[in-house]
Amino acid sequence: MPSLRSSIEFRALLAAFASVLWILVWQSPVDAGIPPVDRHKVVIMPSSLPLYLSLGSPPIEGMLDRDAIHSAIERHFVDQPYFELVPFDAAETLLLESNERRRSLQDAREYLGLGETFFFNYDLDNAINMLKRAEQGFRDSFGALIAREDTARAYQYLAFALLEKSARDPDGLSRADARTALRNLVRHAPDIVLDPERQPEDRVATYTEARRSFLTIAELRQHTREDADSLASALHVDFVLFPRIVQNETGELTFELDIYDHSQDRMEYPTVSLPQTADRDLTERAVDRIDAMLSRFTSCIEPKPLPIPEQEGEAGRVYLDTGFAYYVFLESPTTSPFDNIGAMFAVTYMFTDNLSVAGRFGLAFSGGDKESDLRSTFNTFRGNISLGVSADFEWIRPYFYSGIEVAQPTAFIVTNNQTCKIFDVDDEFCPPGAVHSFDIDALTGLSAAAGFAIGIDPVFVTTEASFAFYVLPTDIGKDLNFPIGFDLGLEYRF
Repeated sequence: MPSLRSSIEFRALLAAFASVLWILVWQSPVDAGIPPVDRHKVVIMPSSLPLYLSLGSPPIEGMLDRDAIHSAIERHFVDQPYFELVPFDAAETLLLESNERRRSLQDAREYLGLGETFFFNYDLDNAINMLKRAEQGFRDSFGALIAREDTARAYQYLAFALLEKSARDPDGLSRADARTALRNLVRHAPDIVLDPERQPEDRVATYTEARRSFLTIAELRQHTREDADSLASALHVDFVLFPRIVQNETGELTFELDIYDHSQDRMEYPTVSLPQTADRDLTERAVDRIDAMLSRFTSCIEPKPLPIPEQEGEAGRVYLDTGFAYYVFLESPTTSPFDNIGAMFAVTYMFTDNLSVAGRFGLAFSGGDKESDLRSTFNTFRGNISLGVSADFEWIRPYFYSGIEVAQPTAFIVTNNQTCKIFDVDDEFCPPGAVHSFDIDALTGLSAAAGFAIGIDPVFVTTEASFAFYVLPTDIGKDLNFPIGFDLGLEYRF
């Protein structure tokens, strides 16, 4: 039997291991680091800055470089650490990656060509029908942003056809639709001017009225939340910006910016006036004011946290373990314990993320004891089935298992007689009854194991401490019992 001292040391070892396991399972790791952040994706539409001039207003004082202002807006977001500007070319390519949008754009251009042909042949009904289909096609394919000239032509000829139809059959509806089409024409082609000497008087008057209402009523210029949301979803961006410069009837210039926040599904419409002074370049002054307005916007936006990848649960996974096994029997026929060294193989199935069932099989070979009582080596076959609980962290999985174990040792011989040890058990000087042969039946009892796996999914290194005690057969006596072991293995997760 083992000494009292060895029993105390064993209990202390188990208590220490249990304490470490409790800390690993129940104590949450402290994350003192700052969570990483991603950059907000921003797209600016259209590719150039629209300038809407009021008909008959005083001329602009100084030089206004729209390209320089548009570049300054882009540069503002390029210089921001938490924003990423999506270039217009990249946005256009992404929009046209959709086969459906490409077909819609192609169909819209074909309808536009047919509509123009019908209009020039004065087939107004067919012209209106084709041009309305073209309008819808450009809308579905974001043609208003990537094919602005074609979209403007569709609205132009649709308005002209509706005005001609209204003149021929004045029902009122055609003229109202014509004014809407002309306002859309102004939106997509702010530089277009109808020459009174070459265009019918009614057409010029209706266009002038539509342009005046478009420049007077801010809501007509503002992009809708629905349209901005569709564009943001198609481009996978966080913010969509629609900048423009508008001149009122007195000649004053205003920078208007439609901002769509995809995460909040919200539109904002900030504006800033652009005073015209003779002592300073108008473009430089406009850039300064616009940059200040953009700074107020970007400074209020919180950094975008990186999306946390959804980790797949452990439920349904299978773990395979194989490795080195070592154990000693605390109760044995020998005066002191002897080593048992071998290999183990285990299969674990996870019912849930934390509950599992495991089957284990091992084979070990006995070594010699200190007093050489064991006169022949033997093998021990061990197998058990257990239920377990575990906690899965990023790179470590502590676990605990308990179940039923069956062990089958082969036959072996033991003697504590010194004469038998010196002259061998078969020698005539070895007294009768001093040699004991053991042919033990299968041992059955309860087992428990605790350990942890360390590594990066799917490969882990496992270390485990185990203990068992056998209750069957009941007449074990001084035979083998109370194995305590340590395993070191490699685990692969499927």
